Amino acid sequence: MCDLKKRLARIKADYGLTQEQIATELGMSRTYMSAVASGRYPYTDSLKKKIDSVFPPSGEKREEKNGVFIPEELVQMFNNMSETIRIQARRLEELEGGKAKQDVG
Repeated sequence: MCDLKKRLARIKADYGLTQEQIATELGMSRTYMSAVASGRYPYTDSLKKKIDSVFPPSGEKREEKNGVFIPEELVQMFNNMSETIRIQARRLEELEGGKAKQDVG
């Protein structure tokens, strides 16, 4: 399987898109995309770069929220911040609970 066929299979799996939807996102026809994937047209460096810019490699997978793609790095940063906030909230509750016990005693 050529590099583009593997890449298209990965994009389909990661983003849940058809080859036609992928071609549309890249600004090309499905038939042109198919011709490149089958080797009838060259898989150029500029096409590789365009695919990577629109569909980052798996390690940089983006998440879509309200039609906007969000880089995985930002999703992870948000998740880390959310976890930090949850931890701080638990600590605050523990401190306030300990203070309440001291006030009663």
